[in-house]
Amino acid sequence: MTGPLAVTDLPGARAVIDWFGRFPRFHDAELLEIVLAAGTSRLHIHAWNMTDRVDANGYFILEKHAVVTISLQEISFIDLKNPQWPTALPSIIADLEITKTPSGYAVDWGTAYGIDGSLHAKKISFAIEPGRRSLVDLLASMPNVGEDADFARVQCTRPAGDVFD
Repeated sequence: MTGPLAVTDLPGARAVIDWFGRFPRFHDAELLEIVLAAGTSRLHIHAWNMTDRVDANGYFILEKHAVVTISLQEISFIDLKNPQWPTALPSIIADLEITKTPSGYAVDWGTAYGIDGSLHAKKISFAIEPGRRSLVDLLASMPNVGEDADFARVQCTRPAGDVFD
């Protein structure tokens, strides 16, 4: 790896920065879904800004909730570690780092609970959907998944002869 990069130059990053006021660290964010596919793979992450204010129960007040989608094209490396499978989603992200590599980009994350991982791809981009979104909401919005879904999965599609072989 060649080290950290300025994510502001990546497609869609400016919209993420505009929403949160900075590019998020994703600490304590919820990794809702991992979609691995031959074309574009995606990470769906529920993130927010934590304020220094507390509510009546003493909990920090969270604001600016959004689902950030990190899209990765032309995946060349996959490493997923999930000791709690199949209940590892949503995962609670401890740290997430995006770095520039000789062949593109790496997205590496560790979790307090759930699936740790590393994905390397030729291209990376971001999208943001403001608002709260639970895992059940995300799954219900996908084709062929009912609103009563109470589980999550890593979704993989693998054509013959692709990087997944």
